[in-house]
Amino acid sequence: MKITILNECNFTSEHIDRLKAIGNVNIFNDTKTEAQALKRIGDSEIVIADCFFTPLNKKVLSSSNKLKFIVLNSTGFDLVDLKAAYANGIKVASTPNFCTDSVAEHAIALMFAVNRKLLVADESFRNNPLHPDADPFSEESRRKYFGFDVRDKTMGILGLGNIGKRVSELAFGLGMNVVAYNRTQKREPKSVRFLSFDEVMKTSDVISLNMALSDDTRNIINS
Repeated sequence: MKITILNECNFTSEHIDRLKAIGNVNIFNDTKTEAQALKRIGDSEIVIADCFFTPLNKKVLSSSNKLKFIVLNSTGFDLVDLKAAYANGIKVASTPNFCTDSVAEHAIALMFAVNRKLLVADESFRNNPLHPDADPFSEESRRKYFGFDVRDKTMGILGLGNIGKRVSELAFGLGMNVVAYNRTQKREPKSVRFLSFDEVMKTSDVISLNMALSDDTRNIINS
């Protein structure tokens, strides 16, 4: 069996040894173009790749009749042509749990950054370090940096998978009310109240979008 690693995947020597125990392993760290992918995949049966760098399009996925399995080093798989993969008998697997906490914490960090106007204040202070505003006592000037306390506000979560669930836990820990919409019924935390999509949009002070990107969810947030 031939196994090809196309991108840096943070494997340890132990991981590589385990792969070598089941096949011949070729390792690349910088596959970024279609031409590179075609050449390096060659007659591989298993490919491990980063779809944010390596194009996994119809041409690449149709180039070999030996390729049977693609493993992604990411949670998302929307950059892979799944129709082409299935048409060519290629199974695709992602890594669904490796960054749940990181992404959830980043969502909360972005909420605070937007609410507390951190980027606006940072830019003002960099442009004029000692005087972030020409008239700090005017109502307009002061309100430019206003946010709101998140305690008792409502966090609306669209998509209560692993990441959405973790966001809900962090929001609840901040004293927020949590409502959620999920396309399938979930038996999840008692602290979360399930509503319809429209109800979540109408009642939330903050929205966290945690749905996987697909044809069904693309542009779900629009005008």
